[in-house]
Amino acid sequence: MVADQKVILVFSLRSRPGLKAYFRRLREAGDGRRGGIPKTEPELDDAIDQAARFSPEQAVAMRAFWRGQGYGVVVEDTQGRGPLFERNQSTAVPQTDAGHGSQFVPLQGGGYDGRNVGFVVKHNPQRGWYIRSTDVPSLAAEHKDLETLWSSESAEDVVSKVIYVWTLATAVPFPDPQAAQRAGEARQQASQLSPGVRIRPGSR
Repeated sequence: MVADQKVILVFSLRSRPGLKAYFRRLREAGDGRRGGIPKTEPELDDAIDQAARFSPEQAVAMRAFWRGQGYGVVVEDTQGRGPLFERNQSTAVPQTDAGHGSQFVPLQGGGYDGRNVGFVVKHNPQRGWYIRSTDVPSLAAEHKDLETLWSSESAEDVVSKVIYVWTLATAVPFPDPQAAQRAGEARQQASQLSPGVRIRPGSR
């Protein structure tokens, strides 16, 4: 599988069984109360040509994030073929950083203990630990130009930089992709989209 292959995220809808809704971008939605803190939700489209394109690695991480939030979502190619990269498939998730290791670093403290959310930090043998904005689902679509964060010390040091430089309001921590993948099929059957998710009509 070539490194520049792009894939898309496809959500299922209770109100439209059998039809697909394609991830277009993130949006903020209020909680209905004056002064309430907005939450991040997916903005969806019914036209595949409006779907945001991601690398397979990004899409798998984003799928794990949204499934952890209770959404039904799968990865497909840009022609609508899939689902891709499910645990029961023999094809491994492609790694676009050949030779670079990675480590999931869970957040500790600040109310995150025991929630098993954090960030995937990668390792370059020559330069040390790093994370790119495209490695974080909440940043991949609209903040992909942020500067890569590096540390020669540890993966945990990179996560500290995420907190202080990007902030957790923008760089939303997500579940361990491997853990989410192991439980993905069971969650997918039970998960449904929340009624507040906006579906953007297609242009065709």
